[in-house]
Amino acid sequence: MSFVEMEDILNMVEGMYAFVWKEMFNETLRTPFPRIDLKDALAKYGTDAPDVRFGLEMEEVTDLVKDAPYEIFQKILSKGGMVTCINLKASLIKEQDTDGSVGRKQVDRLIEWAKSQGMGGLTWMRMTPEGLSSNIVKYFPEGIRQEIAKRTDAKLGDLLLFLAGPRDNVLKAGGQLRLKLAKDLGLLEGKGHQFVWLVSCPLFQKDPATGGLTSFHHPFVRPVGDVIPEGKECAKGMGHSYDLVFDGSEIGSGSLRNHDPEMQRKVFGILGMDEATMQKEFDFFLEALEFGAPPHGGIGMGMDRLCSMLLGCESIRDVIAFPKNKKFQSLVDGAPTKVEEAKLSELQLLCLADEDEDN
Repeated sequence: MSFVEMEDILNMVEGMYAFVWKEMFNETLRTPFPRIDLKDALAKYGTDAPDVRFGLEMEEVTDLVKDAPYEIFQKILSKGGMVTCINLKASLIKEQDTDGSVGRKQVDRLIEWAKSQGMGGLTWMRMTPEGLSSNIVKYFPEGIRQEIAKRTDAKLGDLLLFLAGPRDNVLKAGGQLRLKLAKDLGLLEGKGHQFVWLVSCPLFQKDPATGGLTSFHHPFVRPVGDVIPEGKECAKGMGHSYDLVFDGSEIGSGSLRNHDPEMQRKVFGILGMDEATMQKEFDFFLEALEFGAPPHGGIGMGMDRLCSMLLGCESIRDVIAFPKNKKFQSLVDGAPTKVEEAKLSELQLLCLADEDEDN
């Protein structure tokens, strides 16, 4: 779409789905869809495709526990780690002690599950009439315990689950824990569907392998304000990109595109390309922009994924007309088939498959 801003595309998509929902289900889809900044999605849900139909949001408590003489937390925080917490409300628990709080057997099962997932375990506290209680509360002064209870909105019988470690690991583990709790406790039973926009995404992210910068979405995203900070601050640059999330799965992704050739060259340069590489790999693209490409943007939809979710299918292949199996074979039409040697020779290609290997 040419001469559009992000709002035009988001509004168009919402209107399309509202029409589809009315036609298919005779239901009025509430618009506009909620929007979540990427930073908030990771902090609260541990993923960039959050399922927001149930609670159990994470609350970071690093600043509250940094002065508590609890050795495990102190070692983690000294290495730049973080501590986050999920409040498992007593009203959600099926197995409770006589006082209405979360049963110890359930706590032990959660701890064992966390270990099986490579989390190293869970630290926990639960709210009693006397305040937060567990085998570690002695390491947390009363003032810190009160602040934790306030931030997490802990009420009588609630169980606070703490995850500590490197930030990325903790957020990912917290996201997995949310989903497990929702499944085990049946929190999605009777829930409807929910669309969410993921917005406020950066232009770049750090490549864990090289330490350099790589594109967060792709290298053609238009910078917010058509400005990229200079020098080392360029990593803070934000882009006009967005994802559409449905019940915790990404079903669409899009962006506004760069239409300024000089801005595009700057992005390529930040990604480590020299002028020779730009000309070799993107000369056609940069030349096209020189002719005056209009401001433009769009979005790609994963309709197969959406259909499979609406139908409750276990695999997306169930709604694809000619699905491939795990060996990338199409059993319906027998593809791929063996290529004749003459055709391979004509194209100067060498087949590495064994002679007796099927297809």
